[in-house]
Parts: sequence; C-alpha cells; structure tokens
Amino acid sequence: MLKSKYLISKRGLVLIELLTVIFILATLVMLLIPNLKWTVFKTQLSGCQQNLKNMSTALQLYANDNEDYYPENLDGLKPHYFHHIPTCPSASADTYSPGYDISVDLKVYTLPCKGKNHGVLGLGEDEPYWSMSEGLRP
Repeated sequence: MLKSKYLISKRGLVLIELLTVIFILATLVMLLIPNLKWTVFKTQLSGCQQNLKNMSTALQLYANDNEDYYPENLDGLKPHYFHHIPTCPSASADTYSPGYDISVDLKVYTLPCKGKNHGVLGLGEDEPYWSMSEGLRP
C-alpha cells in the first residue's frame, strides 16, 4: 500500500485558525456596510427623481386639459391624474406638496423635494427638483 505524502489531520480547526477566519470575515463585512448604505441612499434618490418626473408629466397633462394653466396646488391632480400624491422614498412622507411653487399667472412651476434625507448624498435642501426651464436637477 502506498503512503500519502501528506498526512490527513483528524484534529479539525485549532482555535487560532477559527479566530483568524472570523476576523477576516468581520473585516470584509465592515468594508461592505458603507457601500450598502450608499446604495440604499442612491436608490431612494432615484425613486424620488422618478416621482418628480411622473408628477411633471401629470402637471403637463393637467395643463393640456386646462388651457395651459397649472393647478394652484398638487391636490388639483387628484383623482384624474394621480390617485394620491407620491411620497419621497427617503422620507416616507409627502415632501413635494410643500415645495410646489407656481407663478402668479399659473403658467410656470417649480417642484422640489422638501425632504431632508437627500443631504447624505451632498444635495441641498430643495434638491432634487423639477423646473420647467431646467428639467430635472440633479
């Protein structure tokens, strides 16, 4: 019978080996957690921007049906254009209605997100926003 060059150990893992594996796994997890949080914030921002685009489309449809006039407040979009006003994914509340700004002649509007939770990404208080002249920013 041939003898193997390497002896197979029957003793299992030693405590120091187990601690080394746990340390390496913990280090990897600690490196990944900030990236996962950043991904959540970016996903919420993307959802907020999509809400702004959808509301601007609804506002444009409203204006087309009402001789190019926009509603005085976003509640004018219900129930024909929206069942309910969307909520900002990062704030879980209606942060769009408080910031809706309409000109005196009801022909020009600006629609910012008034949520404070986008500041983690370096955005200002009224960002992101949709304006007729600039479109979606940032």
